[in-house]
Amino acid sequence: LAHDPMQVLSKMLDFKALVKAVQDHPAGLVYLAAPGRDPKLSQAFFQRLGQASGRLAAAALVELAQGDRYEVGRAQLEGLSPKRQLEALDLALELAAPPNPGFSENRLRLLARQLGDVVPPRGALERILDHPHNPLVPLLLPIIAELSGAQDFYRLVAALPPARLQLLLERVDHCAAFPFACEAYLANQLESHPAQPLAQWARARRPQVCAPVTAASGKVRRLTSSEARHIATCPAAGLSHAVLPCLRAPCLGLTAALAQRPSPETPCLEVCLALLGCHDPLDQVDREFRNYSSPRAGFLNALEQRAGKQWLMNEGLPTHGHAWLSRWERHLGFLWSSLDHSSANLEAWLAWLAGAGPRLCEEGWGAVGRLLGMWRWRERELFASSATPALEHLAVEALTGAGGVGCAVCLDRIWDYQGGPSA
Repeated sequence: LAHDPMQVLSKMLDFKALVKAVQDHPAGLVYLAAPGRDPKLSQAFFQRLGQASGRLAAAALVELAQGDRYEVGRAQLEGLSPKRQLEALDLALELAAPPNPGFSENRLRLLARQLGDVVPPRGALERILDHPHNPLVPLLLPIIAELSGAQDFYRLVAALPPARLQLLLERVDHCAAFPFACEAYLANQLESHPAQPLAQWARARRPQVCAPVTAASGKVRRLTSSEARHIATCPAAGLSHAVLPCLRAPCLGLTAALAQRPSPETPCLEVCLALLGCHDPLDQVDREFRNYSSPRAGFLNALEQRAGKQWLMNEGLPTHGHAWLSRWERHLGFLWSSLDHSSANLEAWLAWLAGAGPRLCEEGWGAVGRLLGMWRWRERELFASSATPALEHLAVEALTGAGGVGCAVCLDRIWDYQGGPSA
């Protein structure tokens, strides 16, 4: 028996129970190759397991998508054949499927990254379309698109039948992290597609080309009733043009008009650009900015560039508009003026940022960090009067949020000046 471990195991455990355990939870085999064991033996174990049963090997690798076993699982997954890698994806989709998903949200993210980096894109895409509502799909699809690149991803999906392609586009709409460049390229290529639902999807996402509008500096303009009505009632495809009056000068009345519209299906660059110059109540501006913006890097980069061209050196912007442009020093001064040179107003604005959307929060705290950095060496009395315990407390409270980097900069400036945190 000493030379046949399987016989020892069968003597110790009931055979039926052992078979049932492997059938019910094949991933448990992974513990035979847990970290700390001989790496060569672990590698040999996975190779032999893969030869004997792709499903068992996949189960073991799926189990590795957590904690300190993540890198082990990734290395072993890369060493499998494409067929075995797709079997691992099949099992992951099976285990993640509702109503009883086998993974936490964090573990799903790890697993999506582990699989998305190595599985064959075409095979992975087919499986995604076979399980469109699986919670792993909105995490996995953006990774595949990002690694493929816009053109290759389009080539990957172009051969799909129209019904499958439409299903894919519906999934894209539910992926907050889907690359903006890939979505824009898909829209560009599909605009003339013979299937009308696909062409309509594409046309709704093509950026609207608007003539440049020069903003009047230092003036705030209220929308006329006809302008507000047009913004509230125009088709989605015409909204970019409808908000052009809001780009002629910082405005009032935009958020009330936007609130009358149905929830947007796609982000709108021109609306977000107008909201950066909007003097409506902050909560309303934040609500509409969340509705019409996108967390995707491509959208935010485009907004950053357009904001600089549209609003640069415009003294009449609201505080959040100056914060967005605070990389230009003049706008730091404008921001302070918009708060009536009041530390209390600054603290009230920062307190409001605690409930604002992530992008406005990030830009707001970033601006205050730059402002304190400028004052630290040029306006020491102003720095001393503004670096209050209340501001320090607000920065500490917001440190783990979207504005965390700016909060850390503020705390660094304050603590460097006063020799450490307040008691």
